[in-house]
Amino acid sequence: MAKDTLQLAAEPATDISSMKPLQTMPYQPRSSSTSPPPPADCMPCKLVGCAGFGGLGLYSFYQAQQLPKNLVARRLGLGAMGTAFIGAAIYRLTMPIPPRQPASEQ
Repeated sequence: MAKDTLQLAAEPATDISSMKPLQTMPYQPRSSSTSPPPPADCMPCKLVGCAGFGGLGLYSFYQAQQLPKNLVARRLGLGAMGTAFIGAAIYRLTMPIPPRQPASEQ
């Protein structure tokens, strides 16, 4: 096995000066008129996101309550996570929905 390894290492390296350069396509910047419109944020999407974050927050609160009283740091950490997730759920639900542009303006 070691003999094969030595033979592989003894092979001559490829001369890169004889290699052909890659053919590249010319650079064409995108125009702003061809860029796709930003994705729309629909109410069902917001409700699903709110439910997901709210569920994570409630679960974090529940797990914090299940821990023994002497694990104060973990309980506070889970409580802070629960608060952050509940805050994210409220933010997700109250985010303004951007108005859709008519197809003629795109």
